[in-house]
Amino acid sequence: MTMRYMHIFFSTTIAVAGLPSSIVTDKFQGIMMGGLVLLLTIVVASMSENRVTPEQFGKASNWTADGFYAMVILVIAVLSAELFNQATWQRVWAAKDTTAMRRGFGLGSVLVFLLMMFFGIMGMISYANDPESYDTFSKYAYLAFFDLLLPLGQGWHILVLIFVTSLAASSVDSLQNGITSVLSADFLNLTSRPELIKWLNRIVLIGVNVAAVVKSAQRYDVLALFLVADLVCATAVFPVFLGLIPIQGKFAFLSPTELGAFLGCIGGISAVLVIGCVYDYDTYRSNPFDFFWLRTKDPELCALCGTTRMWTFIITPLASLVVTVIMSNVDLMIRGEERARKPIFTCAWDEKNKDKSDKEAIEGGTGKDPVASKADEKFAEDASA
Repeated sequence: MTMRYMHIFFSTTIAVAGLPSSIVTDKFQGIMMGGLVLLLTIVVASMSENRVTPEQFGKASNWTADGFYAMVILVIAVLSAELFNQATWQRVWAAKDTTAMRRGFGLGSVLVFLLMMFFGIMGMISYANDPESYDTFSKYAYLAFFDLLLPLGQGWHILVLIFVTSLAASSVDSLQNGITSVLSADFLNLTSRPELIKWLNRIVLIGVNVAAVVKSAQRYDVLALFLVADLVCATAVFPVFLGLIPIQGKFAFLSPTELGAFLGCIGGISAVLVIGCVYDYDTYRSNPFDFFWLRTKDPELCALCGTTRMWTFIITPLASLVVTVIMSNVDLMIRGEERARKPIFTCAWDEKNKDKSDKEAIEGGTGKDPVASKADEKFAEDASA
């Protein structure tokens, strides 16, 4: 019930106030995270129930093959998904300038790294206290740091629950705002009325929340859902972001055409389907897309463990990369530079925007789109810096 109220509150806030409110909640999130870290540090350092010997900690922090597989999977999965995180890109374009953006992302990366190290150590301490319970699944590893708080009174448990729920809700509002921002530019092409655009964004936000509530009611495993989303992102991460490479220069051969990028995404999806059929043909031959759930023959295997999952996350983006580069260069050879670089999939307003840019260029007397000229100048300044 608490989560529902928090969800309604943050959704309403983001629908009314937009990006500024999301940035405020991010700051509030940082303060709450600092409080949670401080509380955990005090509990671990002062409570005798949480003390472990060097031998116990050594057993909990040893190197394992499953740990290595999980590391590879997490790095590729999270990197692929975060590159598509529209909340991040929204903050890129909302930054004061390039220097401020680099400083913010640099400091944020360091803090996130330290935070992940902290919670990893907390998890190892919790496991070292009672390894048998975790090995037999009497206790769950993803709830390990909650076990460290058991010696505290019920009031502290309620406070931590509020902290954690608020942290989750604050992250969700950033994601929701980022998703709706993707459509804002298209809404601008449909109408020039700001009030109508605002309400269209709010309707989209409500639709996103309805879909999220429906899915949550179906009680899907959260980690499994994240892995499905990460794997889908891995199929398209290279085809999409290779498009940031300029079409001139020593890396121009990596810059995709639209057709090459599209076929690269298909190649990534095909790689997942092929891996599934090779792994277990009898299970996945009728519906190979089920392998996106990364189910294995061992039901007791953890969601981030196993060589099959690891190789799937390694091969999928590499396959999409190879297909994208090869098909883009074939496209350039067959259709030529000018035709291959033109978009294939267009919307009605694309021509409208092109005509507008052409008109501005002619009136400016430069013979070039002013927006493109400004972007090129900025890119050159950054490159020289």
